[in-house]
Amino acid sequence: MVRCCLESLALKYRWVVDALETLTGRSLDTFRIVGGGSQNALPCQLTADACKRQVVAGPVEAAALGNILVQIIAMGHLPELAAGRAAVAVSMKQVIYDPRAADEWDAAIVGFDALGEYHRMDSRDRITEWPGYAFHCRASLFLD
Repeated sequence: MVRCCLESLALKYRWVVDALETLTGRSLDTFRIVGGGSQNALPCQLTADACKRQVVAGPVEAAALGNILVQIIAMGHLPELAAGRAAVAVSMKQVIYDPRAADEWDAAIVGFDALGEYHRMDSRDRITEWPGYAFHCRASLFLD
């Protein structure tokens, strides 16, 4: 069940990234996961696979580092945000996940999109069927 939730989350990331690319006309080549969730390799790899993009995981303490960077820039110790990002990139642990098995995820996103349409059709009457349908759609990815 946990695997189903993580795969569904990865598919939702792909859906959002695809929508952002369509809306902005820009290509988003790298996906960044920061904070505590960046310590879990499985959702990071699933996101790389589903989104067909490299995922950079870390730093874990992204919120604190961002706060510190803003203060350092405001005090004039760093010229701009880009310099702060570069400093964090070389001083904090980051793990890179490369995408794999894209064909399975291409098929899964079709079912995921259909699930979204099914859910939007009549959410009050059919919401109780949604979790089972999601599991059914996604089970094919991890059941051999």
